Amino acid sequence: MNLDYLEVFLDLSKSGNMHKTAINLGLTEATVSYRLKQLEDMLGKELFSRDARKLEITQFGKEFYTDAIQVVSIMSRYSKRHAESHVPKTIKVSSGEIAAIYLLPGLIKSFRDKNMDISVDMEIGSSHETIQKLVDAKSDVGFAVSLDFPEFHSVISKMGITELTDIELIFIAPVGCEFLNRKILRPKDLTEMPYISRYSSSGVQAQIEKILRRAGMSENDLKIVFRLENSSSVINAVSEGLGVSIVAMVQAEKQIKNGYIGWLPIETDVKTNLSLVDRWNGTNETVSKFVSFVKFYMGNYLNRGMIKV
Repeated sequence: MNLDYLEVFLDLSKSGNMHKTAINLGLTEATVSYRLKQLEDMLGKELFSRDARKLEITQFGKEFYTDAIQVVSIMSRYSKRHAESHVPKTIKVSSGEIAAIYLLPGLIKSFRDKNMDISVDMEIGSSHETIQKLVDAKSDVGFAVSLDFPEFHSVISKMGITELTDIELIFIAPVGCEFLNRKILRPKDLTEMPYISRYSSSGVQAQIEKILRRAGMSENDLKIVFRLENSSSVINAVSEGLGVSIVAMVQAEKQIKNGYIGWLPIETDVKTNLSLVDRWNGTNETVSKFVSFVKFYMGNYLNRGMIKV
């Protein structure tokens, strides 16, 4: 049982308000919401009713309250962190596959090394899921390769958005595909080959659809043989000879170097960027410290070639 989750539950039981508990514990509202949800998932029952804006503790929550107090009291005796009355600040980060795998592990470690009093919780999902969590206040910071989801435009426009780096999208095909003899792939060439697509929640998929629209096309013009969940699955399918697709170079680079797939640049003026979204838009000191570090990290390591996205 996570002690931090219990502390959130106990404070919420008194405050009945996410915002008040966030202030009391030095957390963000997204972290409070996340920890409550995790605790409820562990217990398999709801601790609070969310029918109204004010949280109302359930009957099960009332019964669990006494046990939770005892657990926190016992554990606090043996925890140096709690004995010192120090509750670390936590930032909730959501990210698509590209940043989560190729950027954030090293970045978050470096940030934690310099900010021992701040912890960072990360969840991986699609770009659409990442933005949804920001809109629902379940994340403080999000990383996505596309923000081109119309249903979120009005809300996202009020958040802080930073374009961190360019992402190169490329055409990939099984080794031996005749189209690999060309110097560049035109979007209309895709109509002649079996194509492996993604679900609409993918940020890369949103960018691919934009490329097709600029070329006067849509996915209806393609011979789609599979629709997979993420780029890793797409790349594996292409390497097995099941079709062709479009992916980010950073995701396919290893398979290309190992000779499992071939690639071509794409003829398009569509630009793809890795973006950072700050739900607080600079109004949360802890989150702003993380956002500033991300910009520093990208400028001092990415631009010097120490990391590559």
